[in-house]
Amino acid sequence: MQAQLSRTALLYFFAAFSACILLLAIFLPWWILPVAGFCLAWRFLVFNGRLSFPSAWVKSSLVLLSGIALFQQYGFSVSLDVFVMLLLMGFSLKLLELYHQEDAQFLLYLSFFVLMTVFLFEQTPGYMILVFVVVFLVLAAMVAIQSADSELQEHREQPLRKAGLVFVLALPVMLFMFVVMPRLPPLWTMPLQKQQQGKTGMNDSMSPGDIASLARSSELVFRASFPDGVPDRRELYWYGMVLDYFDGQRWTDSCNDCREQWARTDRLTGQRSEGLAYQVILEPHGNKWLYALMPSSIWNPAIWMDSNNIFRFERDVSQREIYEARYLKQALSKPSVLQDSGRYLALPVKGNTRSRALAQDWKTASPDTKAIVQKALAFYRESFSYTLQPPLLGDQRIDDFLFNTRSGFCEHFASSFVFLMRAAGVPARVVVGYMGGEIHEPDRYVVVRQYDAHAWAEVWLADMGWVRVDPTAAVAPERVDLGFADAFSGNADFVFDAGLAAFKQFPLLNSLRLQLDRIDYLWARWVLGYEGDQQQALLKALGLFSPWRIAAWGGGGVTLVFVLLCLYLYWREWNSLHEPLATRCYRQLCHAYASYGVERLPAETPLQYANRIMAKGLRGADVFYELSRQYYHWCYSDTGKLPDFPSPDFLHQARVLRWQLLLHGVMGRSRDKY
Repeated sequence: MQAQLSRTALLYFFAAFSACILLLAIFLPWWILPVAGFCLAWRFLVFNGRLSFPSAWVKSSLVLLSGIALFQQYGFSVSLDVFVMLLLMGFSLKLLELYHQEDAQFLLYLSFFVLMTVFLFEQTPGYMILVFVVVFLVLAAMVAIQSADSELQEHREQPLRKAGLVFVLALPVMLFMFVVMPRLPPLWTMPLQKQQQGKTGMNDSMSPGDIASLARSSELVFRASFPDGVPDRRELYWYGMVLDYFDGQRWTDSCNDCREQWARTDRLTGQRSEGLAYQVILEPHGNKWLYALMPSSIWNPAIWMDSNNIFRFERDVSQREIYEARYLKQALSKPSVLQDSGRYLALPVKGNTRSRALAQDWKTASPDTKAIVQKALAFYRESFSYTLQPPLLGDQRIDDFLFNTRSGFCEHFASSFVFLMRAAGVPARVVVGYMGGEIHEPDRYVVVRQYDAHAWAEVWLADMGWVRVDPTAAVAPERVDLGFADAFSGNADFVFDAGLAAFKQFPLLNSLRLQLDRIDYLWARWVLGYEGDQQQALLKALGLFSPWRIAAWGGGGVTLVFVLLCLYLYWREWNSLHEPLATRCYRQLCHAYASYGVERLPAETPLQYANRIMAKGLRGADVFYELSRQYYHWCYSDTGKLPDFPSPDFLHQARVLRWQLLLHGVMGRSRDKY
């Protein structure tokens, strides 16, 4: 016969169920909360006796309506969100059939799988703590449904104590498994819906206004750590893409899909060159590109590089990626001749005539490439301004910007500069990526966010190869010297969208922000990034060189814990079966009086022994007599043993008397000695 759930156990279960649902609700469609809330409310009314369990047609209707809502939300999409929703819907609807202990056990076991899905959406330290709290509640509910109702009525907090003990005992096992278990790649992958629907950050093309829109976002792009110290801020140009084709409106990569120009970095010579080592923790963005300083070398079989030293992943970045790189003081090789120069001189056949004429004037005045570059930078310094809200441009975008609005964001300056260079016969191209970032000197890492997005130019110099030129620095040098967040922290638009980064001028908030970011960085590097080389290095430091040694240590630890647990259980069982608490307390008192020379005889009853103590006039004899009388009554009473014996007062008096006798005996022996 299946046992029913007690009222207290059911309340524990409701608390654990609600915590599981609330923890996941923020990541899933809003209607999952009404569905779960309806099921919980119905079961609670059943608990109070106001409703009966739903009929089959009610449950069938709920399943049908939930299925329709699921299809309306996701359609025929195949993503992890769909399967998480199915799991959560079944988890909620099963609540309407919760009646026996076995049903509750099944749902509580299922709740562990539900909690694991949280880490599909978020892997921050805060969510780890929340998951641990809910796991603790689930364990308490499991203890409650296995406990007798009478026991729960007397000690309602007992499931919490036992759950805490189980949780603490499981932590060492969890840590050991985390350290030694190998990180195996998944057999298959399935993206979340947001990874299928949209991509974040940079696009594979650029037009005026694209990067300015990113300046309104404080979303994390990547973190980069430098064990030997962060380079100067002016060197932190994070290359992402090179754009060389302009159609009059947008810049794109003319050979974005030219697979033959790409090569795996682990097959290239020189990719393990000496340089400043750094590690990048890249957040998922749904595209293939990654970001690196230039020039850099990377040796990674999952990363490819083209002839422009631009790196790509083989697949879209749908999860956090960690890669190592080295920042070189000079490029591995400098081409002496520019290949396919026409590609970097091409312009639309018509349009922007005033800009073309200006560039031709510079070329006529001085054909020297460096002189043309300097004239262009001087031109930008004269009367241009840097703004987060650039005005709209007409069809002749370059002319409109250079001669009318003269106000723009970095993409306006980079785009117009490359146009002018090409019109003057200088090979040039646009580069997009990120510039600077928030530098954390004590921990030697840089945090790069979307508002650090930047565009600049590169020009070809015959004796130097490709050289970086940033026209934005000529107009707004503070953008490069201070970083975007510091340079524009007082801007109203930036304060609205930048989160805590906009409140750097407030020391308390800024200190809190830095500490939170530091915790998140350490978590991402040492916990989420614990794999591969880091794991091997730690295992070697611990002396775990081989799987056999790991198995030996693990087996030995488990055996030791098992033996200690068996000894503890045996000791507790022996005490409970062979010597009740009252008997142990009385025996300890008799042993204390024996040190005074009055030992209890084998056939002597407690009262007879107490009378002898009284006759001797020993210390505490009257208290001992009263305790002996109570103990005698408990042992030999015709009405049976008292259910609440020994009482707290009995235990307290016995312990106090025992310590008095022991201390008095020690002091007496000390006086006799001297």
